[in-house]
Amino acid sequence: MGVLEGELPPKATALVVEWALNHKNELIKDWELAQINQKPLKIEPLK
Repeated sequence: MGVLEGELPPKATALVVEWALNHKNELIKDWELAQINQKPLKIEPLK
């Protein structure tokens, strides 16, 4: 998993990737909801 577009400093990239991996199932579910014009669910922010 990584950044598709744009750039972040290496430490920020590592944090975002770690967060995304920890919330992968939630992100997939939200993507599926968005595909059918449903409101995505809230996902816990990075701490």
